[in-house]
Amino acid sequence: MAHQEVGYQVLQEALSFLGDKVSVEKEPKMEGRKLSMIVGKGH
Repeated sequence: MAHQEVGYQVLQEALSFLGDKVSVEKEPKMEGRKLSMIVGKGH
């Protein structure tokens, strides 16, 4: 993937937007050409 850092930035912005409403269950990870992260309900 040419611009992985952009994908990571998008995920970080999404987390910032959601705030404490969600918790990260699986940190962002490249899986082939896909970047994924698993989030769940927050406290």
